[in-house]
Formats: sequence, C-alpha cells, structure tokens
Amino acid sequence: VGHVGRTAYNGIRSTSADFINKYDKTNLIVRTGAFVDRIILEKSDEKEGEYKAVGVEAHDNTNSQPIIIKANKEIILSAGAYNSPMVLMHSGIGSEKHLNEVGIGCKINLPGVGENLQDHIIVCTSYQVNDPNLTYDRFLYHHPDGLTLAVKEWQDTKTGVMTSLPLAVMALTRIDKTIQDPAWEAAKAKQQSKNSSNSDPTGQWPNQPHIELITTQLYMGLPDFLDAG
Repeated sequence: VGHVGRTAYNGIRSTSADFINKYDKTNLIVRTGAFVDRIILEKSDEKEGEYKAVGVEAHDNTNSQPIIIKANKEIILSAGAYNSPMVLMHSGIGSEKHLNEVGIGCKINLPGVGENLQDHIIVCTSYQVNDPNLTYDRFLYHHPDGLTLAVKEWQDTKTGVMTSLPLAVMALTRIDKTIQDPAWEAAKAKQQSKNSSNSDPTGQWPNQPHIELITTQLYMGLPDFLDAG
C-alpha cells in the first residue's frame, strides 16, 4: 500500500521520455516513424543449436523502405502486449507448430508466445460522501462550467485541479486468504494436479498480486450513473 507516484511539478506533467528532450544525449538516437518487423538472429558460435540476436529489421512507415539496425551489445524488445509477441513470432520465436502453419521458419521453439492474451477486468466502486469539499468532484461535476474553468486556470496560472493527478493511494494484493469459496479450492486442486510447483488457478506466482486497488479523488464511474443520483 502506498501513494501513487505523480510526474507533475510546478503545474506541468512530464512523461518518461522527458529526459530525452532535456539532456542532449550524443549516444542516443531516437528514430520515429519506423516499424520493427523482426529481430535478426544468427547461430551462436559458442553453443550448437542456439541463436543470438544481432540486429533488428524494420521499415519506414512513410515509404516502406527497409531499415537494418545492428546491435553491438543487446536488443531490448519493449513493443507492448500486442506487438512484442508479433515481433518474436516474425523472428522465428514461438510455437513451432503455429509458425509452420503460417509459413515462418521456427528458430526457437517457445510455446506460449502470442497466447493467453486476456482482458483486464475493471470494477468501479463509488461511494457517497457527506462533505462536498472532500473530493475533486466540486471542481468538475458540481459546477456546470467546472471543467472549462479548471482548464482555463491551468492555462493562465498553471494552478488548480488540473495540476495534479486524481489518484491517491493504491495497493497490490492477493486473494488467497480472503476467498473461501469451494470453487476456488477446486480450481486450486485442479491446477495443482497440472503443475506441482504452482497451485494458483490464475497462473500467478506466490509473489505476484491478483488485484490492483486504486483510489481516486473524484468520481470515475460511467457517466450515465451520475444522472441516477
């Protein structure tokens, strides 16, 4: 349990990429408008049957011209939940059966790549408070022009509700000790029979949380619920 980290200072919010603009890094080149197609793999000289990543093949989004980037040390793949598996599979890393079905030569048989994608379940729980000044709702919802006025205040003086994030405290927790439902115990027993090292039905390891709890300082539910009072 702890406070949510905020990236706002003097009324201005910064992103994780701000250091690129602030510091002129001569050893950092940012290439935009390029789409990575695959990782270039070569057979390892050290171990037979193994591969090493030596570069990246991409293309320019404007003219589709190929781009080859060679790596001196390492390649970090961070393309998100959708594109990371795609890049891996285009590189020949994934389920050999599936790669053969789509005509991609399998270099590293790694079942599970591109599988088990799940949506996050989000549940909003709202509470009524007796003190109207307790939350940010008084700035945005209790006044017909609240949002317009808040934006104008920020534009003029970099102050007001728009200078901060409406997130307060968050927690990462597990549900092992709170769920007593027989269905949960049955699911644990079924998972245990499949994998003796991990009996968690959700697939999480013992040190991984099941739930992320986030508290907000204003109403964050569906807009239609506001009309219902």
